[in-house]
Amino acid sequence: MSRSHPQLQRATMMTCPLLFWQFVTLYLGIPDPKHRLCDQLWRRLYATPTLLFRIAQVHDTNARPDTIKAFGEAMPPKELMAACERVAQAQGRTRQLIALEDSLLEHMTADNAWV
Repeated sequence: MSRSHPQLQRATMMTCPLLFWQFVTLYLGIPDPKHRLCDQLWRRLYATPTLLFRIAQVHDTNARPDTIKAFGEAMPPKELMAACERVAQAQGRTRQLIALEDSLLEHMTADNAWV
């Protein structure tokens, strides 16, 4: 990890980055007031260094639209859907998880991009 990006180091240590929680709750419309679902997803998302960098970048630039777009590109819908499947395998498929999977399908294109 780069020493020039302390936000990147913090993002890797966090249980669930605020940006990820906001993405699930605000963009995908899945209520998660206690962060349980987001915590489970984050642990099973297997975040790449690029995704962690993009999260830090959104924070560092006060959420400029271009950095938010780059965050979405670093976390393709298929990857989030795979994390949902890993959560379901570990803990069962809850109503909340089913709602998230349905929302993912509504927010993704056939070529694995966000709508």
